[in-house]
Amino acid sequence: MSAFAQVTITVTSPTLTAGQPIPKQHSADGENTSPAFAWTGAPATTKSFALICDDPDVPMPQPFVHWVIYNIPGAAKGLPANIPIDPAAAMPAEIAGAVQGPSGF
Repeated sequence: MSAFAQVTITVTSPTLTAGQPIPKQHSADGENTSPAFAWTGAPATTKSFALICDDPDVPMPQPFVHWVIYNIPGAAKGLPANIPIDPAAAMPAEIAGAVQGPSGF
């Protein structure tokens, strides 16, 4: 595969659906837990992943960033649910080294 070959990465979540509101359990009005994600189609040479969950429907600032997590190991096949909000808390073993960035809050 050349360095410029096109790949398609498919991202899914058991609780989030495109075009639908974020379920209450993942909001500040509910349990405020992070959703699980899974992905397929990443090249075997992937070094790391980043995931940004934003909300284009929030009036200001647009888009509103709910969650940023980066430095996810390239071997990861997704993110588990309920990643600790506390930045000092250890990440789950399968995504050790991942870092959460600032959100719009």
